[in-house]
Amino acid sequence: MKKLSILALLVIGLLVFVGCEETPVSTTLEWTTVATEWTNDDEGQLSYVSQEGSTWIDLGWYEIPGDNTSTYEMCFLEEENYEVANNVLTGQYTDNGDDTEIFYDIVITFDYNASTDQVSFSCDGEGILEREILLILS
Repeated sequence: MKKLSILALLVIGLLVFVGCEETPVSTTLEWTTVATEWTNDDEGQLSYVSQEGSTWIDLGWYEIPGDNTSTYEMCFLEEENYEVANNVLTGQYTDNGDDTEIFYDIVITFDYNASTDQVSFSCDGEGILEREILLILS
């Protein structure tokens, strides 16, 4: 009787395991299939660049949004320094103000809205992106 119970549990476990469907993980950023250059009214920009076998993402914005006399911040995310899963980028970046090429950890969550044709994103990490930034670009 004990052997039958164990066998029944194994069969049920196998059926449950086989019956579970794995949710597919997207490893591309959805907004890159729509456009590779995004800007907003405050002259913030998001670019996805592929050139000579290299791919990177540029993020740029004025320290004071809309004030083009303030400092323009720029961050660079090279493809070999990040991974993407379901529009969440996890990796490292450098910024234009850092002459020593220090890499900072970052998690960026992108949201592409097809009905408004806009991309928004928020950042959580180190360096100048350590504060959460939300830029809506179209």
